[in-house]
Amino acid sequence: MKKDYPEVGDLVVCTVKNIKDFGVIVTLDEYEGKEGFIHISEISSGWIKYIRDYVREGQRIVCKVIDANPSRNKFDLSIRRVNEHQKREKLKEWKEEQRALKIIENFLQQKGNLKTDDVVNILTDKFNSLNYAVELALLYPDQFLKEAKGWTLAKEFVEYVKSTLKPPEVKVSGIVTLQTDAENGIEL
Repeated sequence: MKKDYPEVGDLVVCTVKNIKDFGVIVTLDEYEGKEGFIHISEISSGWIKYIRDYVREGQRIVCKVIDANPSRNKFDLSIRRVNEHQKREKLKEWKEEQRALKIIENFLQQKGNLKTDDVVNILTDKFNSLNYAVELALLYPDQFLKEAKGWTLAKEFVEYVKSTLKPPEVKVSGIVTLQTDAENGIEL
């Protein structure tokens, strides 16, 4: 479920906004209007001579929240506490959500005066993830309609998704070896 702010331990996608000698100020891409700070000691596990050797302005990074004070809008982050696997998975998840958001925005443009935030909130409440909602509408429309019960645009959304996206195809190949000791082995 989407929260208004990140909590300690969460992984967040950030964009480097400003680089100082002692740390980096970033915008939290998943939380509108929120910023975080990465102290120089949380950039890398080794000694850092030039911080700009590790980050650059405009760079998208994945950080771990190590301290959060939402009332003061203050979030301390770490790059060095995020391993490569976590980074890849978080970026993949974030990109899928962005893709799903774009599909929803395009659908709503066709509908007219609907607010994206309202529909995003409805789908997030019902499905926890925009990407999951879009995939469900594409691959399992009956289940989507069942879970989206009460949303007046559910049927139209399924039709839009089915007309816009193509279900993924998988080709499976392999070698099968059959062996028998029976006299009529070829017939078997």
